[in-house]
Amino acid sequence: MLEKFKAIQSDISLEKKPFGYKIHFNDLIVEIYRSGGIKFYSGDELLREEFPPIFTGKSVACQSRIRSNSFIYSLGEKSQGLNLRGKKSVLWNHDADGKYGPGDDPLYLAIPLLVDIVGSRGYFIFYNNPSRGEVDICSSSKDVVKFNFSSCGLEYYVGIGSLPDLIEKYCIITGRPFLPPRWSLGFHQSRYSYKSCDEIEKLADGFIKNKLQLSCIHMDIDYMDGFKIFTFNKSGFNQISELNKKLKVNGIRTTAIVDPAVKMQPGYTLFDEGLKEGHFVKYPDGNVLYAPVWAGLSAFPDFTDAGARSWWGGKYSFLLDKGISGIWHDMNEPVAFTISGDNSLPKCAIFKAGLHVETHNLYGLLMAKACYDALIAYDNISRPFILSRSGWAGIQKYAFVWTGDTESTWEEMHSSIATVLNLGLSGIPYAGVDTGGFAGEPGNELFLRWFQMSTFFPFFRVHSAKEGREPWSYGQDYLEIIREFLNVRYSLIPYIYDLCFEAHLYGRPILRPAFWDDVDYDHDEYSVFMLGSDVFVAPVHSKGQTRIEFKLPEGKWFSFWDDSLWSGNVGMDVTIERIPVFVKSGSILPMKREELIEFNIYLAEDGANGNFYKDDGTQSSLYLKYNFKVEKREDYWLLSFDANFNGIEKSGIMRFRVHGITLTRVSDGCLLYASMNAFDMPETISSASFS
Repeated sequence: MLEKFKAIQSDISLEKKPFGYKIHFNDLIVEIYRSGGIKFYSGDELLREEFPPIFTGKSVACQSRIRSNSFIYSLGEKSQGLNLRGKKSVLWNHDADGKYGPGDDPLYLAIPLLVDIVGSRGYFIFYNNPSRGEVDICSSSKDVVKFNFSSCGLEYYVGIGSLPDLIEKYCIITGRPFLPPRWSLGFHQSRYSYKSCDEIEKLADGFIKNKLQLSCIHMDIDYMDGFKIFTFNKSGFNQISELNKKLKVNGIRTTAIVDPAVKMQPGYTLFDEGLKEGHFVKYPDGNVLYAPVWAGLSAFPDFTDAGARSWWGGKYSFLLDKGISGIWHDMNEPVAFTISGDNSLPKCAIFKAGLHVETHNLYGLLMAKACYDALIAYDNISRPFILSRSGWAGIQKYAFVWTGDTESTWEEMHSSIATVLNLGLSGIPYAGVDTGGFAGEPGNELFLRWFQMSTFFPFFRVHSAKEGREPWSYGQDYLEIIREFLNVRYSLIPYIYDLCFEAHLYGRPILRPAFWDDVDYDHDEYSVFMLGSDVFVAPVHSKGQTRIEFKLPEGKWFSFWDDSLWSGNVGMDVTIERIPVFVKSGSILPMKREELIEFNIYLAEDGANGNFYKDDGTQSSLYLKYNFKVEKREDYWLLSFDANFNGIEKSGIMRFRVHGITLTRVSDGCLLYASMNAFDMPETISSASFS
């Protein structure tokens, strides 16, 4: 094996030592002991010491000693705060039975990945084991991490570097995030449940009437005929194709929920086919396993079987042919209704790849793969939009995720920041929450504060178990604030799309902890967050809060609202209309204003830098990327740019808006809009000066 590595990377060296072997991989040094122990070093620093693993039957127990001052992140979806040191957790994808709050575990999407950071550098360890696991991160033994897996042996990957390096290396192993359709970055409205085309059309008309931007309406299980998958309720949805055509005229799309459970009903085509062709999960005796879900007793496709995935994937065309634009996977842990115990299939259930206890955590991932492959095959131009509640390592290749059935409390609103941040640090950049919480009634203030926060999340959706979450249901004053934040969201989509491209290339999260670029920032802090590296958000997550205190990352920051300049520790009064949002000085932020992309130059003392990515929105690899630079000269500023063209034509005119000075002059043929502090610049001009 070592010789294979050396053939790829010549700077790997092996030394034989009295204790065993010492291997040099660039800046990672590994000592392998004859006892079975392993030590990982970066230079002279001991990062991690692995004790010999203990195998008992199929199970394996792993223990390691880590650095006493490190911070621990990842594990997928967790509601245990940002830094997971001192926590115990279960790696078993689990339906939260309708609601959960801070500290509840396990949740819907577990990944056996730990990121261990001190300052700017650290390492990750990823266990390639999807079986049920238990993790103890220094809660019972000082500086000792314990992983116990019920089956599937021991295989793991270790990488070292800066935090961005670690996420990139992890995504090299598990897969890079896909590029989403641009419309999916807008606002999504949902509820459990809209029960007819008329109700959905009325909802869309409400958005149009109230001048509220909307990209997608989600249809929950009531659109189906008796909750049977890949059917429509004819009494309420017989006009679904016509509805989708009407909605798309106004830029509104629909997404349909799809659960994996197939109703046990002879004569129901999906059931008959799955039964005849052997696509369902079985008991050890070979009989098909049935369990109750929404439609009653149901069978479950075996997504570990490529043939079953192909069969299932072919069914999505039923929805796509009727104009549905997106697919929403739910109950895909998978879930079965039980009186007590784990609300899933029996652990002895048989899949093609093994027992349920070994394959359970892969179910949502492989269902997403079946859907993604099918949507790509159905339409080789448009990009798929899939939203999945469950998944495993690699889900970022196929789907957005959301944090499931959160309770409607201030505490959970705050906790959800850490949950989405850790999803990002688990290689999943496209994540969001049920704005306002799923279970319970948030009331006006909590809903608005949650909405203001979610405006800056990668996936932006309102969803609930209750009626009355439409923006106009909170009164005129709140409606106006919601409208403003919707406009903010849509203005930021060019910037968020840039971050999607960055995620696609490097796996980097879109929502980031404040210490992402400032290693001296508090590594426990999740009351605030970053959207990319240039936007800082301090949500209000306490009832009746009128003043907020927080620390800005290093550097100077412009208020997004009034261009005032801030740095360091901040205390400011807040009103119901706004939350603190800042843009980093020295950045160039692309934003949409009316029909133009406007490049907002937030000047630092030495200038500014920025990039802009655009493509044709299809599955092609055609794109155009600009690199902007503003430099300070003696008595003026010089703006210059270069472009990397890969099949996308220039758009003709670019508009720049300058923050930090008042424009008095612009040269090189540019047009000055003094009242807007902005100027237009033809793309044929590669530089301009202003003062």
